[in-house]
Amino acid sequence: MSNCNDLQPRQVLRAKGRYRRRERVNLNKMLSLGITKDLAPSTLWGRPILMYSKGGEIRRDEACLDYSGQEVILYPCHGSKGNQYWDYDSDLKLLRHGSSDKCLAINEAKTKVVMEQCDSDSQRQQWVMENYDPSKL
Repeated sequence: MSNCNDLQPRQVLRAKGRYRRRERVNLNKMLSLGITKDLAPSTLWGRPILMYSKGGEIRRDEACLDYSGQEVILYPCHGSKGNQYWDYDSDLKLLRHGSSDKCLAINEAKTKVVMEQCDSDSQRQQWVMENYDPSKL
């Protein structure tokens, strides 16, 4: 089996582009506030575009959105799902974390991404994925 890092973007992407909340808070911008761990500096350079892979990863190059019960961070992608698996509900606009069953949200001050019990009525948990194509699932 080939490494997912060897695949062409067309083969692995469900969505590519900017992730934003309905109130126009951009997840890409939130991630640039320093929620990174153990990444080479070169990983953070370039266009801050996130991709949602067929494997359920939210990734920027070799870094994936990761949650292990503490803070949401960007961490080197490992391809094992677990802490890096996310499920997007395009109707409710929720990003649900696979192993914790919590949803990605933005704090009240709109300065940090956090995890909360999922609440489809919470505006702070509603995210819009640009260029999302459910037919590529």
